[in-house]
Amino acid sequence: CFRICGLANQHNKPIILDPVGAGISHYHTDVAIRLVKEHSISIVRAYPNEIASLLDGQLTIGNRSVINYN
Repeated sequence: CFRICGLANQHNKPIILDPVGAGISHYHTDVAIRLVKEHSISIVRAYPNEIASLLDGQLTIGNRSVINYN
């Protein structure tokens, strides 16, 4: 995934990120945050709790933060 995103950035192609499961597990949250930090993402398509996890790095259940990830 990281290699494909790198190629898309090199060729000025838009990247649409749907961070499924961000905020539910450390793995999903970490991968999504790395993608946002390391690549030029054009659009993020996500639920509000997934976006909140990308912004604050916390694991969530529904709309409630339960674990500080950072």
